Amino acid sequence: MVFNYSQVARISWAECVLPEGVQPEDLTVWYYHEEIDEYEYIGGTVYPELQYIEYPIDHFSRYVIAYQP
Repeated sequence: MVFNYSQVARISWAECVLPEGVQPEDLTVWYYHEEIDEYEYIGGTVYPELQYIEYPIDHFSRYVIAYQP
């Protein structure tokens, strides 16, 4: 499904323990691009106090939160 305009999605890490040394501000969102079999950087806006990250989406796909030093 492709949207007519960008939507905002949210992933929470609320009941997860971040690895040692990883700060919420280090988290980013990546999208799995099936045609090239790779994840592509999206970014996102981190809300540490609410324990989630928001990011724009134009279609349904696989998205992950990752740590990028």
